[in-house]
Amino acid sequence: MVGALSAFYHDSTDITNPQHRDISAIRLIAKMPTLVAMAYKYTVGQPYMYPKNNLSYAGNFLHMMFATPCEEYKVNPVLERALDRIFTLHADHEQNASTSTVRLCGSLGHQPLCGDRSWRGVPVGPCTRRRQRGRAQHAGRHSAP
Repeated sequence: MVGALSAFYHDSTDITNPQHRDISAIRLIAKMPTLVAMAYKYTVGQPYMYPKNNLSYAGNFLHMMFATPCEEYKVNPVLERALDRIFTLHADHEQNASTSTVRLCGSLGHQPLCGDRSWRGVPVGPCTRRRQRGRAQHAGRHSAP
């Protein structure tokens, strides 16, 4: 689903532009709770709940995960505050596996919203393409006739 986001936002695909990178990062962070909640609701066979503008980031995530259309869902402020802190701690965690993967892909010139390939360990970017061309040329010199 993350990889599909690049199909919707053609205005910020230049990874060499710092403003485009910021826009892509903000969009990715903003869309993740919605994508996760939608996947969860699908797996449990419940209807998808739309986000509400009057709720916080964590409150919206709780609402989309646990609300149902037939009952009013009141976000528990203790859970909302705890989840907000968990998100902050997770975002601040320096070198976990996903952070290392994103940094590696970013250093290769990988487009952020095309994250599908980066999570599978197949980064694609200008540096990768140069390296692949070099390997192909090198292999051609040393192959048997």
